[in-house]
Amino acid sequence: MFQYLVYALPPTSLFPGKIKTAFVYTMNVDEERFDDMKYPVHVGSNEWVPGTLFGTPAESLSAFATKQFDDYSKYVFSMGDPVERVKKAEKAFPEDCKKAYEPGIRLVDQGSTD
Repeated sequence: MFQYLVYALPPTSLFPGKIKTAFVYTMNVDEERFDDMKYPVHVGSNEWVPGTLFGTPAESLSAFATKQFDDYSKYVFSMGDPVERVKKAEKAFPEDCKKAYEPGIRLVDQGSTD
């Protein structure tokens, strides 16, 4: 990506076209801790790079409190009840996958009209 970066203020790009991008984050953190742990800063930085270099702002989607381990008993885990965590993740993750599909379709559809 950085071969296109113009080291100027403000930063600009030599990239001749536009590329629409999206990030999908699967994370251990839950929605309540997302802001407290400064994730919006990191997500914003990640969106800024392709937006600056490739000419269109990136989209982001977060899947919170995903299932991290197949067997929680093998790990030190004190961020909640592992049984409840697995139940919630098994219910939420298919919905998160559907949500992740939507930006992909939208980006492809938008790209066909540019």
